[in-house]
Amino acid sequence: MSNWTKLMVAGTVLLSACGSGSGSAGDASAGDVAPTCTCDPAQACGVDPCGGDCGAGCGAASVCVANSCVPSASCDALGFSALTQAAELDRRADGARLEFRADSRALIPFQRLVIQSFERLGGPVTPGVYPITDAGYADCGLCVVAYDGCSPAGCARAFLADAGTVVIESVASGDFTATLRDAHLREVYINDSTLASTPIPTGDAWCVERFDAHAPMVEHHETDTCAAAGTGREIGDKIGDFTLSNCLGEPVALHDRCGSARAVWIVLSAGWCSACAEHLPEVAEVQAAQRELGLEVLVLLGEDDAGGEPTPAYCAQYAEDMGLDPAAVVIDWSGDASFATIEDHLNLYGDGSLSLPWDGVLDGSTMRYVWSGARDGGSANAVINELVAK
Repeated sequence: MSNWTKLMVAGTVLLSACGSGSGSAGDASAGDVAPTCTCDPAQACGVDPCGGDCGAGCGAASVCVANSCVPSASCDALGFSALTQAAELDRRADGARLEFRADSRALIPFQRLVIQSFERLGGPVTPGVYPITDAGYADCGLCVVAYDGCSPAGCARAFLADAGTVVIESVASGDFTATLRDAHLREVYINDSTLASTPIPTGDAWCVERFDAHAPMVEHHETDTCAAAGTGREIGDKIGDFTLSNCLGEPVALHDRCGSARAVWIVLSAGWCSACAEHLPEVAEVQAAQRELGLEVLVLLGEDDAGGEPTPAYCAQYAEDMGLDPAAVVIDWSGDASFATIEDHLNLYGDGSLSLPWDGVLDGSTMRYVWSGARDGGSANAVINELVAK
């Protein structure tokens, strides 16, 4: 299973929350539908439309799932406990993206819980009470997923929420507070390329009756521009501009893509690298499929097949052999060293050695460094899909 895939379920706004900042049922403005903060008589448990508790709760051998008490034995895993929590809000011209992530512990293996919302797909980024519905990843607006068997290289299993409620209390600069209630998650397989999610017939079920999310909110704005000098070379920093010559002898500046691309996939390769020769045709295939969605690929060729400086002629032939656009393949050689320019601008997260092929992803709107395969593991496809499809 591909890991770090953001696969969750679509959600729609049910009613505005009755808490601070959203008004009570008695002071709704003209034209608004006032929330009715009463429970459905059929509810044995769960939350009302304003986030309050309903019913008398479930017994010791039961848990609440989608407003009903079910036997605890029907859930293969119960609850979630977090050691670390973090939240980010990206405000873009086509809608904001919210992501909350919690890890159960620092040791391997660990579990992970993710709540995401994509405003462009109808997901909420304001306080309220929002139901989770059963939908696939490709169409999700409000999204909840749990992972099991996680390490820095990825997670062994993914569980998609198909029932429950997310109560968002605060989406303010510096603060994210929400509660996941009565959630049922089923084990799924996710296709990184198509984003399709398929339930595993023999998979397990994971029930989370209540999880309280509270994390500092880091906010980014698409109106932020690319910083020519950069803000650093670590994950989360805006990468400074640099220029290298492509196979055609033309200068190519990284920031030429600023604002025109949604995602920039950087791949480091060498002529002698057999693994690169297997990887790059796949890169070319993904680029062809997602170019119109805003994906741009920049391949940095550091060495020829003898470990020396690639000539433009060698570069052009290499690009042709790999099925790449020679204009998007640049030579990174300085003095007697390969990959000197990219290492000056990005922390590749190595131990002094470089494993090829190397993959990294930048947010095309600001050239913010969002993912490194050497640091985060998993697949670049999942991160790219989030940037271009969400």
